Formats: sequence, structure tokens, C-alpha cells
Amino acid sequence: GWARSSGGIFPALTGMFEEMLKGECHFINGTEKVRYVLRFIYNRDQFLMFDSDVGHYVGFTPLGERNAKRFNSDPAELEYRRNEVDRYFNLQSFPSSS
Repeated sequence: GWARSSGGIFPALTGMFEEMLKGECHFINGTEKVRYVLRFIYNRDQFLMFDSDVGHYVGFTPLGERNAKRFNSDPAELEYRRNEVDRYFNLQSFPSSS
């Protein structure tokens, strides 16, 4: 429900919760190699991560471990994530450093 306070109308919550996905790319040796990392964060705690160098999801909490197991057992999901390096960071589109 909604509650009214002196500050206005806001959802009546017992606390504030934040969920965030954070995608990162790390360029190694110029543009020779790109590492893609997707972090799943809840209330500032990372609970799940996909790392293109590892090639699968890794869980850091019980929730993250359950999701890693679920995502890692889905070949289409793994293929999609593994291809994100090429999809987002196509090295052909970067100027040559030579």
C-alpha cells in the first residue's frame, strides 16, 4: 500500500532495497582481448556473476548459487552470455594500434 508522510506520498516499505546489474568490459593488452563481466548485486552485495573468461555463472550466496546452477544448466543462456563480448565489444570496430 501507500502511506502519507510529511514528505509526501511514497510506497509503505519497511526498508529500502536495491537490485543492480553491472556490466563491465576490461581491455587486456590494448584491444587484443576483452573480458566481459556481468555482476548481479542486491543491497550492495554481489550474489551472482558471469565472467567471459570463466564462461559460466558463479554464485556467491545461496541465492546466487541457485541462480548460477539454473543459468548454467541452460545452454541457450550460456551461449547468449558468451556471445556478449563479440556483440558489445566487437574488436573489428576498434582502430588498430599498429
